[in-house]
Amino acid sequence: DVNKVTRLLKKLQTHDNSSEIDNMALVGILSSQIIHHQFVDNFLKKPDYSISPNLIVDRRSQTLKSAN
Repeated sequence: DVNKVTRLLKKLQTHDNSSEIDNMALVGILSSQIIHHQFVDNFLKKPDYSISPNLIVDRRSQTLKSAN
């Protein structure tokens, strides 16, 4: 809600002592914006497969032999 955020920012700018609740509200707003920016606005739709392994080590058969 733009109006509520604007009021909160004005309150924080004009008062010397901000309350813990106001500080937590500001951190919640900023955190939500960062998460939205990272995972909604800039989320990669397709995975990047440009990096592929050139060596694969499979030791499953060794593990099965040593367990018996």
